[in-house]
Amino acid sequence: MNKEEFLKGANIENKNSLSEVYDKLFLARKTGKEIFTKYFYSPNIWKYIQKVISQFGVSCSTYGVFTESERRIIGFNVYSNYNFPIIMIKISYNSKFTTLKHKDFLGAITSLGIKREKIGDLILKNNECYVPIYEDLYEYIKINLSHIAKVPCKIQRLDDTQEIPEFNFEEKIIIINSNRLDAIVSELCNISRNKALSLINSGKVLLDYEQVIRKDKKIGENSTIIIRGYGKFKMREEIGCTSKGRIKVSFKKFI
Repeated sequence: MNKEEFLKGANIENKNSLSEVYDKLFLARKTGKEIFTKYFYSPNIWKYIQKVISQFGVSCSTYGVFTESERRIIGFNVYSNYNFPIIMIKISYNSKFTTLKHKDFLGAITSLGIKREKIGDLILKNNECYVPIYEDLYEYIKINLSHIAKVPCKIQRLDDTQEIPEFNFEEKIIIINSNRLDAIVSELCNISRNKALSLINSGKVLLDYEQVIRKDKKIGENSTIIIRGYGKFKMREEIGCTSKGRIKVSFKKFI
């Protein structure tokens, strides 16, 4: 499979990211060496790589530290997760009057000039935020990140995997007439269909980490929907129908 075929075979808009991954994949096949991508990638990309990897004669692994990581580094010819160039940091703060949110930590890190793609998923637990990062960023972050939204913070590298938390989810069951994107957004957010359409049209809804403007897009199992201002949801499965034939669908909301 050449690069053109590789790119055409993916139903992914971000072809630049795919092109970068292909270059790493080609290098791994050519040299037989252990090769890692330079960014964390979302599931739509790493799942596509897993789907086609058998055509290249190399092995493929993905790793994001957390058991249910969405954002992961892709490695080729890798035989242990310990070889991935990732470390986990814990950002802690102590404030009785302020509760920091995901966007506060993410904004503080990216304000240092670090690309979003250089860090993995974030998990908040009490007054702490756990962040997988490329190991070569650690000293830079430790020196330069002193506050989160004006709240003093402390940076610590975690080497004990027992300290690493897991995602917390809230189960949410919705009832819809069809699995169209606009219907699902409306029910997940408990808003009108018109408000859901407004969110979609304004680019505030991501499906599997890509912007989508088709309101009638069909949503399948394991799809991830990010709705800015409302949260991140993952479709689990259809669990039945009501007496009137409406569909009952189970979602996981990241909390």
